[in-house]
Amino acid sequence: MKFTRRNILKYAGSGLAAGAVSGAGWQFRPTIPYDGPSDMPLQQGSGPSLLIVYDSMMGSTGSQAAWIAETAREQGYRTALHRAETAPAPLAYDAIVIGSAIRASAWLEPVIEWVAAHRFEITTRPHWFFQCSMTCAGMLRGNEGAPLTEGQRAELRHDCDSLFRAAPNLAAAKVTFFPGRLDFARMTPILRFGYPFVAGSVMNGDYRDKAAAQSWVADQLV
Repeated sequence: MKFTRRNILKYAGSGLAAGAVSGAGWQFRPTIPYDGPSDMPLQQGSGPSLLIVYDSMMGSTGSQAAWIAETAREQGYRTALHRAETAPAPLAYDAIVIGSAIRASAWLEPVIEWVAAHRFEITTRPHWFFQCSMTCAGMLRGNEGAPLTEGQRAELRHDCDSLFRAAPNLAAAKVTFFPGRLDFARMTPILRFGYPFVAGSVMNGDYRDKAAAQSWVADQLV
């Protein structure tokens, strides 16, 4: 390539633009830092095996997946915990739990892709779904201690439409709804500013319910 003044200015400008974009890119990450659990490989032993697959934006869904794994171990299950991007195929496991955070009224894409890829294997063994959202938290807060109503459950289930379009053979599966956590202080400045406009809400706080998550999975694994 000929190093003319025009070419030097052209590529220098491109480099500066790329640097500006990459420098600003961190602002669009959901949180600083992500504080969800690390992947956990399958434990050794003779008990039944459980694969827990999830994805999380800010760690709230991940923490609930970890509580579910903890309870499953107490129930005698050998558990493996994986984010969807690193999750193995389900054929080697006796049961599966799948969970996701909600973004723009939809499950996160890595979970959808994993479920779609393994939708037929999933149906051959016990499987359960859960989702974690601030919408659920708001409903429960409004109920003042009462559980979700059937209408509220139906509304929350609409968030699963994206999942079941990708895996229609699983559309009859039950989904359990858990409240989440939203901490504006842990968001990057751009998301902290824009979230209330996108979500239509400024609800903030930690509404996770460890006892509810653990009780739910204990009931499923009986």
